[in-house]
Amino acid sequence: MRNARRFNFTDEQINAALAYIKTNRAELRAEYQIVLKEATANG
Repeated sequence: MRNARRFNFTDEQINAALAYIKTNRAELRAEYQIVLKEATANG
């Protein structure tokens, strides 16, 4: 949680972000793969 303090995130904000990631993991991974592919193509 070092970065949470660095960016002044509250515990509630961190927990909300983690819950969102957990709920949407598959979609987030798919979107990340698209970003990686585009970054590689634009290299």
